[in-house]
Amino acid sequence: AETVEDQPDQYRKFMLQAAKLEPAWYYTLGKYEINLGNDDVAAKYIDLACAADTDNVRIANQAHWRVRYHLDKGQT
Repeated sequence: AETVEDQPDQYRKFMLQAAKLEPAWYYTLGKYEINLGNDDVAAKYIDLACAADTDNVRIANQAHWRVRYHLDKGQT
């Protein structure tokens, strides 16, 4: 996937395949979407990662961005 980071469609394709095997890759895909300015898509991937993750610390590391995202969307 790293070899096609400049090709979003290809990158997403490879990362989605990786995330099916290891859901923690959804975090990486979410961060990629954040960097592209696609916060709604990023939220979807980060939520998928958090739902499948058993590491509470890794989930908690996403809290700041997730709270800010939902507040920006008017959700309290």
